[in-house]
Amino acid sequence: MNLMQIYHELSKNKADEYYIELAEKEVLMIPVLIEIVQSGNYSERKKAACILEKISKNLPYYTAVLVNYIINAISTNNDFSSWCLWKSIENIFDLIDVNVVEDRFIKALNSDVLGEYSIACECVEKYVLNFPESRNKIIDILKNVKKRDFVIDGKVSEICREIAAEKAELLLNKLNLSTME
Repeated sequence: MNLMQIYHELSKNKADEYYIELAEKEVLMIPVLIEIVQSGNYSERKKAACILEKISKNLPYYTAVLVNYIINAISTNNDFSSWCLWKSIENIFDLIDVNVVEDRFIKALNSDVLGEYSIACECVEKYVLNFPESRNKIIDILKNVKKRDFVIDGKVSEICREIAAEKAELLLNKLNLSTME
């Protein structure tokens, strides 16, 4: 199948299972999805990111080899598709080296944008489980969230700081409980 045929198949709005099967047969399917996430319009990016997340869950080895491209796609997006991309990476944490994802993950966890920070928080538990050597660094970041500024439209927001602090507190409790088990 050539690139145009893959793009055509993606435009058909079929069930996710269809695209998972297609990714299993067509080596270019995942790179095409990543390209759409980086350059498509909002609805195309969202759809491609959601399909990519499903593929990473069902075909993790297919996705793991392209993790650097997925990380680059995260850097070009700050919308719903970023959440799906992080979930895609979370699905393959056990298959990748911490060095591949650590810088981008720490950057997201240190972000002053609540959305990006929240997305990283969604992945913290599995991240620490798969990369236990990063546990103390993650805990230190979470402990200092109350001191950080979070912005909306370029303005510091106290409400965002409170929300971020609540998320951090929940995660710290979970991480501390898991050390006692």
